[in-house]
Order: sequence, then C-alpha cells, then structure tokens
Amino acid sequence: STGTVTDIDGNYTLEVPDGTTALVFSYTGFESQEVALGSSNVLDVVMVSGVTLEDIVVVGYGEQSTRFQVQSVSQVSTEKLANRPLIGPQELLQGQAAGVQMVSNGGILGANSTVRIRGASSINAGGDPLYVVDGVPLNDGSYSGGQGGASLNPIQDINPNDIESISVLKDAAAAAIYGSRGSNGVILITTKKGKAGVNRVNADFYTGWSEPTYTLDMMNADEFRTYEREYNGRNFPDTGFDWPGAVLQTGRINSYNLNFSGGSDVTQYYLGGSFLQQSSYAIGNELERLNGRMNFKHTFSDKFRFGANVGISRANNNRIGGENNTFAPLTSSYLQLPTVPAYDDNGNFTQTGFIRNVIAIEALSVNDLITDRVTSNAYLQFDLMEGLTLKTDWGIDNIMTTETSRYPDIVSTGGTASNIIRRDNKWLTSNTINFDRQFGSHAINAVAGFSLESSQYDYTAVAGSNFAADALRNVGSAATPTTTINTRSAWALSSQFFRANYRLKDKYILEGAVRRDGSSRFGANNRYGIFWAASGGWVVSEEAFMQNVSFIDNLKLTASYGTTGNDRIGNFASLGLYGSGVR
Repeated sequence: STGTVTDIDGNYTLEVPDGTTALVFSYTGFESQEVALGSSNVLDVVMVSGVTLEDIVVVGYGEQSTRFQVQSVSQVSTEKLANRPLIGPQELLQGQAAGVQMVSNGGILGANSTVRIRGASSINAGGDPLYVVDGVPLNDGSYSGGQGGASLNPIQDINPNDIESISVLKDAAAAAIYGSRGSNGVILITTKKGKAGVNRVNADFYTGWSEPTYTLDMMNADEFRTYEREYNGRNFPDTGFDWPGAVLQTGRINSYNLNFSGGSDVTQYYLGGSFLQQSSYAIGNELERLNGRMNFKHTFSDKFRFGANVGISRANNNRIGGENNTFAPLTSSYLQLPTVPAYDDNGNFTQTGFIRNVIAIEALSVNDLITDRVTSNAYLQFDLMEGLTLKTDWGIDNIMTTETSRYPDIVSTGGTASNIIRRDNKWLTSNTINFDRQFGSHAINAVAGFSLESSQYDYTAVAGSNFAADALRNVGSAATPTTTINTRSAWALSSQFFRANYRLKDKYILEGAVRRDGSSRFGANNRYGIFWAASGGWVVSEEAFMQNVSFIDNLKLTASYGTTGNDRIGNFASLGLYGSGVR
C-alpha cells in the first residue's frame, strides 16, 4: 500500500517502512521489475519495454482491440487530431474516415454540416448520425429559425482540443447496439482524460483569415447604364453603389486554448477552457464561443472507481440570412441593381424595396442566437470478480437557445421584433455489466445492460410589430402583438441490450448483438422493436503459413449482417393532434 509516482524525468522519492526488502517498479507497456534494497538510499532503474499494446477502438458501450474487431469502425486517433486549426469537431471527420461524407451547408457561422455515413439511409426521416459524447447521446433537434435558420450543429459546443478520439460506427453490425437510432451511423466522441504521473499544462493560440473562394464579376453602375441604354433603350439615374464590394470583408478567427491534466495512480484530472472569436467574409456574421471542460476519475480501491465528465459552453452567434434569401448579404448584393444607392444625399439609409438594403440590416438590426449548453455524466464502476465489472452511468444534455430579432422601420415597415426561447433537457441512465476473460485458447468479451432516456422540449415565442421608434428594442414596446406561443413536447426511450464476442486461438472470431428498444415516438402497436447483428472473422495473419510473410502485419477476413432503425420521425407522429388559436 506504500508507493509513489515519478515526475516526467523519472525522479522519485519514497519513504519505506522498516523491514522492507524490495521495491516493485511498473508502468503500462513495460515489464514490471522487483528490485532488492541495499545499503544505498539511491536506487536507479531502467524500465524494459514489454508486450506491445494493441490498438484499442471505442465501440458502443465498450472498447475492442482493432486486431480482433469484426465490425466496420473507423477511428480518428489523437495523432490525426493534433495541431489542426479547427472550428468544430465535425471538421475532424473531413477526409479522415472512409465512407464518411461531410459537407458544409453554406458559409453561415455555426450552421450544421451535413454528415452522411455510407450515403443517405432514409427518404422522409432524419438522415443525421447519432452523436455520443463520453457515453451521452446528444440532443440534435432544430433549435433555431428565421434568418440563418440552418439547423443547429449538435456538436458545435465541443472544443476540438478537448477530443481524444472519434469512432465512427458504419455498418449495421457496429450500430445495432444503438438499435432504433443506428440507421444513419453512430459517431462516438471520447474527450481527453488525465494520465497518472504525467502532469501537463498546454496552451495554444492560432489566428487566421477567410475570403470567399469565388465571386461573380458584376457590372458597375456605369457599365450597367451603358448596357441598358444601348441594348434595351432604358435610362437609369446617375447614381451608383458597389453592393458586392460593400458586403464582403476579410473574415478573421482567433482561438485561445488552455488545459491542465495529470494526476496520480489514485486520481486523474483534465481541466480545459477555450475562447473562439470568428467573423465571416460576409458582413454581419460573427460568432463567439466559450467552452469549459472538467474530466475526473478517482479510484477508491482496487475494485471501486468513480468518474465524471462535465462540459459547459456558451455560443453567441450574430447571424445573417442564408443563401437565396433577400436578407442574405451576398445574395441581395448580386440581385440589387448597381444604380440603387445604399444612402441618400444626407447619408441616411435608403429604402430599397423587395431586395433589402442589406447594409442597413447589418447596421441597424439585431439577429442574435445565444446557445447555452451543459453536457455531463457521472459513473460508478465496481469489479465484482476478476473479469466481471458492473457500471452505472447517469448523464444529462441540457440546451437552451435564445433567439432575438429586431428590424427597424427601414427594413420592415413599422418595425418588427421577436424573442424565442427553446429548452431541450435530456437525462439518461445506463447500467451495464461487462465480462472479459481468457481461458487458455478461448476468450470471451460480453456486455449486457439496460438504459432509460427522456427529453423534454419547451418552446416559448413572442413577437410584435409597429413600434413608435426604432430605439424601442423589446417586443413589449410593440403596438401590435402578433405572436404568443408556449408549447411543450417530450419523448422517452427504454432499452435492453447485449453483445458477446468469442475468440478462439486469436484466429477465429464470432460476435453477436441484440437490442430491444421501446420508444414513445412510435404508435402503440409498434412501440417496441428488436434489432440484432451477427459477425464473424478470421485473422489469417495468425495462421502458421503466414508467419514468414514479413510485409503483412495483420490480415483479417470479416463478414457481418445486422438490422438497425430510425426514430427521427418527430414526437407524436402516430397521433391525431389538435391545437388552439385566437383570431
């Protein structure tokens, strides 16, 4: 029970009880050594490299060695994530995992990217993969509307610097363990943890700029007047304004990151924070994001462990209209005639009609989206016996968005304002028992468990029009209330699951998985579904006839079949609903 941990250079001190005759030196990946104590109070030891550790990949409710894996799983490792100036975690997938396509939805900051794993899997249900962070499946609804109303990026609130690895479950055999939510694939994100004996402080900063990759070459006012006069016989006033040039700028980005990690054999920690500032190449679009993360693990005894992972964030997004919208700066600048001025002779903004004066929108309007999010889980882990571990895990994903808009009279006659608050609070628990033992040439790894998950969504919106003055900003100052809405929705999921992997002589592998989901989103007669998968593999490189083939490190043949489901159909879709309203 007496021990110590060296510093990063290997130095250590230790007070030993009387009668101690030897010390044991051990470290992961090295052979343990027992060294006898002599008369000297200085003892130097050189560790000898031990058995090479297998590469480990995170899968649903556990980990597996890549050497004996029979599912189709791609892993983006720590090495691939390092030293990359990224805005969001989805960019980590770009070009890093076979069969995964990531396409940005326009240039609006904070907008969701379209991620497809092995193509589209549904015509009228949702097509996005399920994101799971440290065992917590994330909320992924649409929490914004109006201008820039692209759906919210479900993982934009995660700092890429806090990510240890990303696993992509691609085939049905891998995703069947997530049952009714696995059809679009599953992306498992593991955040960084502290390591015993390695105390580190890491700080980094990067800056950059952005410009549009392509812009249309438009006529200026003189060229347009000449063209119209010579070819169409129409005359236009001798006014002009460079609309495309006025809405473009050099976008900037600044990212600040600081984290601390380390610990002892008993307690490990990771504490990180980041601040991101970003402006787009189009005027009016800015994003600020503040992240904080604390991961903690404590070992009470050889059999009992506790851990917690907590992530908090706030993102403030000053938005613009999406492409093909008259509120979008670049779209309107191309549609607007170059002879239409943005300002009158007195320097005031002009009313430009259906094609909006986007310069006035940027200067005078408010179009903000603030996102606050807390994602966390805590777990207890207990070793019942050798190879048998019980784990209970509790988690939450609480998200609130506040969407505020205010358009002055010159943009919308009389002026309009709205305020929309969305809350989506999820809680879940999963309880599993893991078995991992080897008996001679036989090895068995199995996990069984059940989970409960519930989420409640609240929506409150107020809006009004006709303001006495543009200086009156709040909806309560509107002469004409136009919207008063308050709604609530909820869903729940109850699941039981099991997966077993059998390995013979490290050559022949069989694996099966089954999950039973009960979802409130489906009708009473179709509320429960059973999803299963079967896989097999042959590690050819372990055969005797392959031992002299030096250029092949690992050759494996696998086959699998499985079933998955898609619950992205909305709440209460099976019911006939009614609503109330006032005219």
